[in-house]
Amino acid sequence: MTKKKHPNVGSSLEDFLREEGITDTATSIAVKRVIAWQLKKAMSERRLTKTAMAALMDTTRAQLDRVLNPKDGT
Repeated sequence: MTKKKHPNVGSSLEDFLREEGITDTATSIAVKRVIAWQLKKAMSERRLTKTAMAALMDTTRAQLDRVLNPKDGT
């Protein structure tokens, strides 16, 4: 008896991204989104405004806004 291959099983996500030539772009977008999520979570836990968080990070609020915006720079 031959084993039937599942129709939804194929290459990995990494293989797909590599084949499409978008590995670096996808990785950059994912990293930016994770950083933004972590910053938002830290701000919420510490009850910090964007201005206060920017001061703690020794940057401007405008720069923090760019980091927190998932579509900025992607």
